[in-house]
Amino acid sequence: MHKEMSESLGVCIKIEAMTAEIYHAFNRLFPQVKDFWYDLALSEENHTNILLVAAGLHRARKLTEYIVSPSLSNIQETFTLVSDSRKRIGANNVSIKDAFEIALQIENSTGEDYFQQVMRQETDSEVILGLQKLLVSEQLHSVKIQDFMKTHRF
Repeated sequence: MHKEMSESLGVCIKIEAMTAEIYHAFNRLFPQVKDFWYDLALSEENHTNILLVAAGLHRARKLTEYIVSPSLSNIQETFTLVSDSRKRIGANNVSIKDAFEIALQIENSTGEDYFQQVMRQETDSEVILGLQKLLVSEQLHSVKIQDFMKTHRF
């Protein structure tokens, strides 16, 4: 269980970091809405940092056992989605509408869902409560993206 959790956390860290890269790329590609993408990128960087702290606590065996990782294959699917999206963006093959659709796919993926579930579970663990406090100000990104798309007609 410890090894599987370590692998899951490692892949989730990569997913969050690549997602931040994608949103930074959208920030550069679409200057008309650059602040929106910049805010999302910073949030993803925050997620990466939270998971790095969690991974360190996991290695020190200070995370509670209730944090059960989903199937690594499910997280790997998200990793593939994010990786493929990053390649597509690198080829400059995205419109602004594509960018929002890519972001929604990522934010509704298993890896992102896992992060949100873990960080929102009820617990009496001081360690997890500390991690959760870091996340309190975060909105669910998919809702934020959908609301922005509606108000800007993308």
